[in-house]
Amino acid sequence: MTIDEFNRMMEENSKKIADYVILPTAVELVNLVRDRVQQTGKKSSGGSFSAYSQAYAKKRRDVTSFKNFTDTGAMWDSFGVKEIDNTIGQSVIIAKMDDDPRNKTTNQGLVEIHSDNEDSELIAPSEEEINKVKVSMNKRLQELWA
Repeated sequence: MTIDEFNRMMEENSKKIADYVILPTAVELVNLVRDRVQQTGKKSSGGSFSAYSQAYAKKRRDVTSFKNFTDTGAMWDSFGVKEIDNTIGQSVIIAKMDDDPRNKTTNQGLVEIHSDNEDSELIAPSEEEINKVKVSMNKRLQELWA
């Protein structure tokens, strides 16, 4: 197969690749990040986020032993894949929070505030999460071309 033939095949199959490979992989990565933060309170670097303040811990009835940035759940419920720009040679995946008009601060704004306060990007994937979705993506690609 020549380079031109390969490029033509990729163009012809770009929607199939986006639907069967890229979107499920992006959703998997979003879920891994959400689960890590909510279930372990760990940063993408592996360290723990700071503890809840004593005043906030008293206010919350269901406070965990670690900070998981979950109060009502609205912020995490809104986290997902919002856009995929799939062009030949690269895919840009936009994962962020939806805005909740009931809140003065947008969910994405809350993520930015928490990230600044923690000096760590709240929704950044870890190396382990990236490696895990690379394996999944390769399997999906192999299945697609089988």
